[in-house]
Amino acid sequence: MTKHLSFWLGVFAAALLTVPIAASIMGAAEQELRRIAVTVFVVVAALVVVLVIALFFRDWILRRLFGRAEATLDEVSASLIAGVSAATAGDRAAATQHAQDVVQRGMGWYAWTGFYRWVIATAVALLLAFGAFMGTVLLFEQNRKLGEQTEVLRVQSERLAEQTGFMAAQTELMQAQTERLREQTEAAAMQNEIMALNLVNEIRNQMLATIETKPLRDWLRKDPKAGWEEPLFTFEDEQQSCALGFNLDYELSSAPSAATLGAILALAKSPALGESVIEALQLLVEDTHGGVVLGALYVLEDVAQSFRHPYVWVENVIVRHGVGLHHFQSQITFTSSYLNSVSCTDCELHAGGSYVAISTMSPQTAAGSVLVNMDPKQAPHVGLSVMLKSDVPGEGWFANPIDLGPYFFEFESGWGLSGNANSETCNLLTFVDRLNPLLQKPETK
Repeated sequence: MTKHLSFWLGVFAAALLTVPIAASIMGAAEQELRRIAVTVFVVVAALVVVLVIALFFRDWILRRLFGRAEATLDEVSASLIAGVSAATAGDRAAATQHAQDVVQRGMGWYAWTGFYRWVIATAVALLLAFGAFMGTVLLFEQNRKLGEQTEVLRVQSERLAEQTGFMAAQTELMQAQTERLREQTEAAAMQNEIMALNLVNEIRNQMLATIETKPLRDWLRKDPKAGWEEPLFTFEDEQQSCALGFNLDYELSSAPSAATLGAILALAKSPALGESVIEALQLLVEDTHGGVVLGALYVLEDVAQSFRHPYVWVENVIVRHGVGLHHFQSQITFTSSYLNSVSCTDCELHAGGSYVAISTMSPQTAAGSVLVNMDPKQAPHVGLSVMLKSDVPGEGWFANPIDLGPYFFEFESGWGLSGNANSETCNLLTFVDRLNPLLQKPETK
């Protein structure tokens, strides 16, 4: 067995190479290639088995072919030498026998040697052929895998193109939605403006529904003081006489009713409509109707909201009860109005052509107005003043005494105030009559 060690090492090496190659083919080949690879593997394995079997039965095969088992080169040489020796000795029979042995042993040695080489060459050829087939199979499999990957890449490219199309469509949709949102925002802004306008009109109509507009005569009938039908101011000397009384036909408007203002105040304090109502009231402060302006000021005062503009004008109103404005920094000017009691903490109060019964604050200007209980320290102005008899107009005043009518108290005195020391009293009354629509000269009887 030692002399065939190289052969067996080759057989074992071929077997070791065949097993992983076969396993790789079985794992790599699929479908038709798998079946072809299995067939080739079975054929190669069968050939290897046949060769191994032939090696195990080599002695029997050689005996059947040459009548003896395998022979070595030493045995062939020994038979040849023995035959030559017999022939030289003249022993013909022995020489013949030895010649026959040489031929048999030579044929056995040659056959075995050729068979041995053939087996090795065949095994190597099978392995090489199997390896080449394996390379072809792997190349084909690689091409198939590349084809599959190419197909996958193509499908992915198509899906990517579809996704790109979807994203483009989504982008267009988002742009359309953004445009619609912008249009909706503009529409909502317009609706809000319309709603604000409707709210302003609604609040104004509610105020107007409860505002009373009556002649001064009807308002003064509710006054506990008498004498409002008589002249308020009279003057008479040797040269002239004149007088001024109320213009009882002049119409004045009140503020809205307390119930209406309470309802509007509740809306101004509500979380849902509060801001809109306050904005509407800010607009109504600029209304031309004095009663509406007065109502808007009252509600803004109750919700502690200041008017955002620096000037407020209130015209043709009557304020019979005390009003205090403490959240305004604007200049509030009352014109052609009857004010029984108005106070303003931080604002500037002005009066023009009005009747003002001052209780807490004197107006800074009062051209053509009647100021009752006027502070003697107040800055001079052109108009009429009623103050306590114990008070005297301060320095810088050009004051002429005037008689008071029964509408005033006995402890009060009247003064005509002008900017000219030489101004005549009746001329001053005429000037005030032109500036103040609440006053007029009495009709002569």
